[in-house]
Amino acid sequence: MTASEMKTITRDVAGTRLTATAAAELQPMIDGLLGEFERLRADWFDGYELWLGWGPLYLSERDGGFVVTSPDYARNPRTDRSDVITAAIALTVGQSSIITAAEVQPEDVGFDDAVICVREWEAESMLSMSRISSTTPGDSGWFIEPFPPADRAKSWQPDELVRLPAWRVLQLRAAVARALPLPVGVSAIIDGDRVRVVIRDSEILANGPL
Repeated sequence: MTASEMKTITRDVAGTRLTATAAAELQPMIDGLLGEFERLRADWFDGYELWLGWGPLYLSERDGGFVVTSPDYARNPRTDRSDVITAAIALTVGQSSIITAAEVQPEDVGFDDAVICVREWEAESMLSMSRISSTTPGDSGWFIEPFPPADRAKSWQPDELVRLPAWRVLQLRAAVARALPLPVGVSAIIDGDRVRVVIRDSEILANGPL
């Protein structure tokens, strides 16, 4: 994404400047987002958080106005922030499109929630995603493995698995992150960087590419 493809939108809210920057094609979503911040004007302060999908957006006070920022998902979103909120908005749009296509109710997942993966999963072209219910705080319940598995009778051993935060999964394979709000009992097959199919038991809920 080049700088020329970015758009900065500024809105005057009760005499205070509010600014957000994202890819130009996301302008309708940014307009809606600024409208939501405007509705909450009485609550603003430096560091104010508004959750959108799996993560927060922040208000950063600068030069008498406020700038909308997001965790920097290209780096370490636990500590780094970005003035360009394209990644946060685009991911939310992508996640919503998969939920809509599958006609299911989303289940919460946070950007720092854990995902269990078979080691070197990111090198595989096709992947299977399945989610179980978990009562462990910070555990998404998701399991990622190659598809089809080389040995269907094999159980993965602990030393063959790795626990990753969801934001790291986004960095390695964005399609997997887009499918993370799917609920328990729904699985997905990933082909490259697209969701190929969404399934519940033997029922196909949505065909891709998504």
